[in-house]
Amino acid sequence: MKIEVRLFASLGAYLPDHKIGDPSFIEVKPEVTVGHILARLKVPTDIPKMIFINGRRGSAENMVYEGDRLGIFPLIAGG
Repeated sequence: MKIEVRLFASLGAYLPDHKIGDPSFIEVKPEVTVGHILARLKVPTDIPKMIFINGRRGSAENMVYEGDRLGIFPLIAGG
């Protein structure tokens, strides 16, 4: 199944062929979690702080389904 993944800020380095925040489409097996996708992309487990699935707050334990859109952010600070 195909899902859309967007990695923001410093996480963009884990998708080197894409611009930060641009969508990447990846094929995954059914019954996979966000955590499995992060592991596949080699994103360290302590970095993602905000996970959105189809625009709603999620977590690494959430399952993803065909056509889902993931947005993953690290801790961001500023002032």
